[in-house]
Amino acid sequence: GWQLTVVITTIAAQQLHLAHSASGLHTIAAQTHTLVLTVVTAAALSWWPFLARRRFERDLLAWIGAALAAPLSFLPAFPAWRTVVGADHDGALALTFAMLSGLGLVAARHRWEPKAPFRNLGVGVFGTATLFFITLAIPLQLRGWQWTLGWTLEAFALMALWRWRDQAGLKYLAMALFGAVGIRLLLNPLVLEDYLRGSWPILNQLTLTYLLPVVALIISGAWLQQLERSRARPWEPWLSLPSLQMSTLTGILAILIGFAWSNLAVLDWFAVGETLTWTFEPLPARDLAFSICWALYAMILLGIGMRRRIVPLRYLSLGLLIITIGKVFL
Repeated sequence: GWQLTVVITTIAAQQLHLAHSASGLHTIAAQTHTLVLTVVTAAALSWWPFLARRRFERDLLAWIGAALAAPLSFLPAFPAWRTVVGADHDGALALTFAMLSGLGLVAARHRWEPKAPFRNLGVGVFGTATLFFITLAIPLQLRGWQWTLGWTLEAFALMALWRWRDQAGLKYLAMALFGAVGIRLLLNPLVLEDYLRGSWPILNQLTLTYLLPVVALIISGAWLQQLERSRARPWEPWLSLPSLQMSTLTGILAILIGFAWSNLAVLDWFAVGETLTWTFEPLPARDLAFSICWALYAMILLGIGMRRRIVPLRYLSLGLLIITIGKVFL
């Protein structure tokens, strides 16, 4: 395992060099040296197993180390980049590292035979690193609510990569990112304060932030429903139960996020000022809009449940419809 040791030792040396530079030399020249050293080393470590492919073709740690080189090098390069270039172009650094990992992906895809050892692993790890940096460039450059969009795009891209290459780790990483998206959109208490309203009440940033994950979850759920059981590993016996399949989880999360958006859209429509606000004071027009929105959402879910023959979805829609009727008469 000396190949992986070389990677870890080199990255540690880069971090030590960066610490010395930060403590004593704050000049642009010193940080430029750190930045160039880090990027060049990351490129060399990412590509060297391909240059000696016959020697390392069956060495698992060599390919894992090569794939980890760019992600581990990003952290020491980031502060040096900000010193040299500034904070306004952080996304460009992420795209640079995406190119390093992307070249590894291309090499793994085209230089190996389809049945070569570790080919799927190489495509998976280099593809994951590439998608990570591409998606990271979005929130680094745009910040704020775009973090959620970045996680959504990353999860969807990983799920698409899993559909293309059967690597279970890609599926679980995508689901973890979808879970992070759900936590941010459903359990974030600052959503009313962070969101700045635009001039359009429905066609705005709020709709994009919530409905893009819904669409990504629906498509990912369809892919999982088609392939999940046939690709189940021996250590995934729970996938034989429909209620524990990941396609079910993506469907539940899509329903919850869609319902949250419908309520926030009503708040946005009746809000005044720059941010969304909630008050317990009775507002007949707003309260009626909530009831209509809940009823329409329940009917949509019922229609999908009837068409797709999903019995739990029918019961869920009927339950929401009963709650809505009760709300109207209270």
